[in-house]
Amino acid sequence: MGSRGPKSKKDLERAGDIAEGAPVKPADLPPEAEILWDHVIEWAPWVRAIDQPLMEEMCRAWVLARKAYEWALEDPLEVSFGKRYVEYIRVFESMASRLGLTPADRAKIKYDGESRANTGVAKLLKLRSDAS
Repeated sequence: MGSRGPKSKKDLERAGDIAEGAPVKPADLPPEAEILWDHVIEWAPWVRAIDQPLMEEMCRAWVLARKAYEWALEDPLEVSFGKRYVEYIRVFESMASRLGLTPADRAKIKYDGESRANTGVAKLLKLRSDAS
């Protein structure tokens, strides 16, 4: 039967490395995803290395949502494009919420002992409206 939690000092140090520091931007992110990544790192200092997989997928979902939006504009009668856009945005918003990037979720985050309810992260959500 397995045990819970880190066992050794080395395990504790490794766990600390994962939890500390900013996530490292993947080299293969599309340019639009890189822009979003940089904004998140700038505006959300509580996002840590342990959040890297979620950050990466959120940025990729953002790119897919923008592409689906463009397709929907090009062919407004094709219902599937609009549906794809809505689904990709839902995925993006869910991931953004899990990272504390929405106002309600950000209010729950304590970073350096203070609430993040009134930070500039709302600018991230403005990026969504800039896509239109």
